Amino acid sequence: MDFLQLTNRTILEAGVELDPLTTGTFASPSDPMYTRFKNYVRDAWFEIQMSRSEWEFKTKTQMTLIRPRVKVILGDRPTAPPVDSVFEGDTTEKQITVKAVQLLEGSWSAGTAVAYLDLDDVDTAGWVFGETFDEVDPTPANVDVFQLKWYGQYNLVADTAGTFEINKASFYIQDVDGSDRRRLNFVSWENFQQLANTSGTAFFGEPMFVTETQDGEWDFFPRPQKQYRIWYDYVTSPQELTDDDDVPTLPTEYHDAIVWRALMNYADYDEKPQVFARAERRYKFYQNTLETNKLPTITFGFNPYDTTQF
Repeated sequence: MDFLQLTNRTILEAGVELDPLTTGTFASPSDPMYTRFKNYVRDAWFEIQMSRSEWEFKTKTQMTLIRPRVKVILGDRPTAPPVDSVFEGDTTEKQITVKAVQLLEGSWSAGTAVAYLDLDDVDTAGWVFGETFDEVDPTPANVDVFQLKWYGQYNLVADTAGTFEINKASFYIQDVDGSDRRRLNFVSWENFQQLANTSGTAFFGEPMFVTETQDGEWDFFPRPQKQYRIWYDYVTSPQELTDDDDVPTLPTEYHDAIVWRALMNYADYDEKPQVFARAERRYKFYQNTLETNKLPTITFGFNPYDTTQF
């Protein structure tokens, strides 16, 4: 059923004296009661979506590519570094090749740029934070172009349209050559900081752990030393019903759940306990069926402290 059909079905079950809406009258109905019923249906669908984050019909899998990423400050260049530009550290003489630039704040032309730089393959050690880099190619005349601040982080939610929440336990990593996928172990931000500061592992390498930062970005440890594919599951943002022909992403056989939930909202507002009780009984049937058929199967989880299983 689409939004129009769901609204008319709810009106019918409510037993109110209203004619069915049509495609011509749906957008701007003459009677305010129609608008209320549209809102009951819209709210019911939103509430069902938000009731469980694990609904299978709201879960998708994403694959994205990540590269070595660093954060730089005091970016000073007429324009952002172009793709495949090369820079060299003043102290270590370490050379890096830029593959992409993400400006976070400031301006390159004003010498105030703060940015993430995605890099080509990098050395695993020997990095000095605070080091200033000069340009080698294409414009060697550009000196003191930026200062290396810290590792870069990844905004996976913003990079994947329609993402509401990422499943922290779903991460896998894979070489771009298509080798077997390997699980990434999620750790809390607090444990991640301790791990990164005390492990003695090289700055960059093959990631084994993933975390969500306090700013809602994502970080890996070791930080990737080359390009990888990562895979993860995410929950889509709640769908909002707006137009008469909008169809809920809920499987068709469960659309009546929206009707009965909407009727509960109507009965609650209009203080009709008998209608509410009837609608609640019917809604509970669909709710229980949904939870049985459209939630993940319960299994034994992996031990997050046993790295031999990854």
